[in-house]
Amino acid sequence: MASVVRLIPGRTVFFVCDIQTRFRPLIYGFDHVVATSRKMLKLAKDTSGADYASVLRATALGGTAPELDPAPLGKLFLGNYTKSAFSMAIPPVISVLRQHDFKSIVLFGIEVSGYDLFINKAQSLTA
Repeated sequence: MASVVRLIPGRTVFFVCDIQTRFRPLIYGFDHVVATSRKMLKLAKDTSGADYASVLRATALGGTAPELDPAPLGKLFLGNYTKSAFSMAIPPVISVLRQHDFKSIVLFGIEVSGYDLFINKAQSLTA
């Protein structure tokens, strides 16, 4: 069942997941995914939410779509991390989560439905 959750300004982290240039011709509606992701990054900035991006095997699949330039986020951008599996629970990300008092995570991008394991692991960090 869906529920509405209030984002806590400054205590929410936004994860941009695998929105990479190589996927553009392969994924139907990719431009809509990018457009929605741009709105999410604007929300991150407007709520002082931190942001970080992950890319899957960047050497083969390219970097994050250039329309999602993190520069406007300034110090809210926590980094861009390359990973080798469909998991965001990689050591540098876990380290960043432990350094901040985040209360919620907004996860968006490609293959987001496969990140239940990460969400469970992130919840265990705050328990």
